[in-house]
Amino acid sequence: MAAPILTLDLFVHGRTDRAVRLSRDGDLRNSRWVALAHLDVAMAGASRAIVTIPRWLAEQEELMTPAADAGQAELFGGAA
Repeated sequence: MAAPILTLDLFVHGRTDRAVRLSRDGDLRNSRWVALAHLDVAMAGASRAIVTIPRWLAEQEELMTPAADAGQAELFGGAA
């Protein structure tokens, strides 16, 4: 079974022949270098790109916006 693939609108902070530096919020401090071997990058302006990336890699590099309820169950005594 193939890993789920995501399409994300991300900020591009740098690029080399082998990697691209991406963030979800445009803040260089939150950016991550990601190998181009795992991505498809389509530039959408000078600093934005539509990136196709495996879900596991987006999670690992913190490029996904967390779900609104992620981590909230423990605040209310656990999952219902």
